[in-house]
Amino acid sequence: MHLETALQTDKFRNAQHKLLLYIMHTRSVIHLEQKRRLVPWGITPEQYNVLRILRGQGNQPMALNDLTCRMIDPASNASRLVEKLRAKGLVTRKAARQDRRRVDVALTPAGLHCVESATPELLEVELWFEEAVPADLAQQLNLAFDAFHTKRLETEIL
Repeated sequence: MHLETALQTDKFRNAQHKLLLYIMHTRSVIHLEQKRRLVPWGITPEQYNVLRILRGQGNQPMALNDLTCRMIDPASNASRLVEKLRAKGLVTRKAARQDRRRVDVALTPAGLHCVESATPELLEVELWFEEAVPADLAQQLNLAFDAFHTKRLETEIL
């Protein structure tokens, strides 16, 4: 489906404006599909992201601040997400011995099972995207996004 059909408009300021709206719409479509696929585990895509990051730590706990920095959506409230996962028995959360201001988060065996069993469902979404976008076009878009983030950091906007 073309963006014009999805948004029921053909009014865009320019190609960059249309691309920005396409990115926002595509992100929403993918997020909704991820949410749908995670229903059996009772977690959200943001909670899955926390579990995925913690799985990468192996058996090592991770500081909540470090976890926040690695999240796909930095606007997510990591403390709230971790508390919901803790209530479900998927993570542990405790103050670090050496620095009581630091909160360490670790995956429980149930959390590991949850992330490992949900991963194939989300991998299907990723593979669906990869099949739809040729590698050469993906590389061009990656360069475009690199340029955007470089400019963003230089101008300290956003």
